Amino acid sequence: MRLDWAIPCTAVTVDQAIVTAIENGCFDVISVTGVPCPIEFVALCRFAGLPSDFAEDADRSVEAYLLGPAMGQVVELSFELPSGEPDSTHPEGWEMNAVIPIIVQFTAEAEGAYGLDFYIGGKYQKASFTFRILVGGPPQA
Repeated sequence: MRLDWAIPCTAVTVDQAIVTAIENGCFDVISVTGVPCPIEFVALCRFAGLPSDFAEDADRSVEAYLLGPAMGQVVELSFELPSGEPDSTHPEGWEMNAVIPIIVQFTAEAEGAYGLDFYIGGKYQKASFTFRILVGGPPQA
C-alpha cells in the first residue's frame, strides 16, 4: 500500500465515488491577514495497492502529521482506509485504489513553511506536500 498522490485544495466534489471537481488545487501559499488564523483545506489523496492491501485483515492504518515552522507538530490525523475486494471486471495482478478527501483544520500561529506528511503502516510516503502561510498577501513579482 502506498500514497500515490496528494493534492492540497479548498474543496472537492464527488459524484458516485468519482471526483468531478477540485477547487483551487495544488496551492503552495495560503495568504492570511494575520496570525493566529484558522485554516481549513482538503488533502485529496489517492492510495494504491494490491487487492491484499485492501483486505479486511490488512493493516490499512494511515497517519498524517501537519508540521509547522521549525518542524513543530501542529496537527495529527489518523484513520483507516476502507477495505474492499476487486470486482469481477478487475484485471488479475492490477492494483486497487481509494481516493479519499481529508479535511485538515488548524490554527496557523506563525507565518512560514508547513508540511503535511503521511505514513502508512509507519512508513513515510513520498507524496507528502508542503505549503507556506504568508501574512499580508502573495509576494509581488
